[in-house]
Amino acid sequence: MEELYQQYVQIVYRFLVSACRDPRLAEDLTQETFPRAWEY
Repeated sequence: MEELYQQYVQIVYRFLVSACRDPRLAEDLTQETFPRAWEY
């Protein structure tokens, strides 16, 4: 899981910044994304 996180965290973050135009919100959303992905 750590390897997947390291591989994709910057990609997810950049996508979220471009979508919401708020770096702080994008950071929060990025941190919420991965635990939810592990649930599925």
